[in-house]
Amino acid sequence: MNFILQIIFSILSFYAASYNMQTLNGQNYRCGMWIVGFIGLLLISSFLLIATMIIQYFIKRSYQN
Repeated sequence: MNFILQIIFSILSFYAASYNMQTLNGQNYRCGMWIVGFIGLLLISSFLLIATMIIQYFIKRSYQN
């Protein structure tokens, strides 16, 4: 899953960089790439949180049996 998300976010970051370079038109370069990194961080954190919850559920269930 991480590999698939890495591919998707790499493509999105390339499109964001291309769009920023095309809209430059003599202005200072502005970068929106931090948004892609932040979204990636949120997804990874969410995945780790859900995985931790699932592991804790199975551990609790094994002690109850």
